[in-house]
Order: sequence, then C-alpha cells, then structure tokens
Amino acid sequence: MKILRAITARTVASRRFVCLAAAACCLLLPGCRNGRQVQADLYQRELRLQEDEIYRLEDYVEEYQSIISGYRCEIAELKRELAAAPTKPASASARETEPSPPADKDTSLLITPNPTDFGPPSAEPLPPGHEQPPPGDEA
Repeated sequence: MKILRAITARTVASRRFVCLAAAACCLLLPGCRNGRQVQADLYQRELRLQEDEIYRLEDYVEEYQSIISGYRCEIAELKRELAAAPTKPASASARETEPSPPADKDTSLLITPNPTDFGPPSAEPLPPGHEQPPPGDEA
C-alpha cells in the first residue's frame, strides 16, 4: 500500500506541476503578444515620423521652386530691359567707369610710387638668416 500511495502522490504532484505550467504559459503568452504590439507601435510611429518629414521636405521643394521661378522671371525681365536699352559708345562708358582724379594731390590717401623707384635689384647678397623666400612660397 505504501508503494501505491507513493505512486499516487507522484502522479498528483506531477499533475499539479503540469496544471501550473499550463496556467503559467496561458498567462505569459499574452505578455509576448504585448511585446509584439509595442514593437508594432514603435514601427508605426517611426513610419509616421518619416512620412511627416517627407511632407515637410516636399513643402520646402515647392517653396524653393517658386523662389527660383520668381528669380528666373526677374532675370528674363532684366534681359529684356538690357536688350531694349540703347547701347552707349565705348568711349562714353569708359569715361563713366573711370574714377575721377582727386581734386588735390596732397590730400590723396593713396600714394602712387614713381616708376623710377623700381630699379634693378641690388647685387649685394643678404646677410645669413635674412634670405627672402622665392615668390609663391608664402608662410
């Protein structure tokens, strides 16, 4: 009889374990689906953010295309005005672009050197350590 009770006790314990394991699985499975739902929600949120960014960039493209179109119209109008304007003689346009000489040479801030100041270079060598770098090598 002891053996029968031991077998019955094991069977009851194993049945309880199976029932508890089944109950635990039933309780944990919805949690797994909840994790999948969270991932799906995050994925959809990311897609919505990307969609919003696409719409924002499309608005920028439309805005800049309208700005470019306005500039192209302005350029075309300026070209028409330039083509319609009478051409001036070359001597008249040269006179307009030439700067006027200063009224008084003493008050001029710019001093123009005389051409005689540019003589041939001296043949004397420079002292050591005072060599000038060749033209184009600027430090």
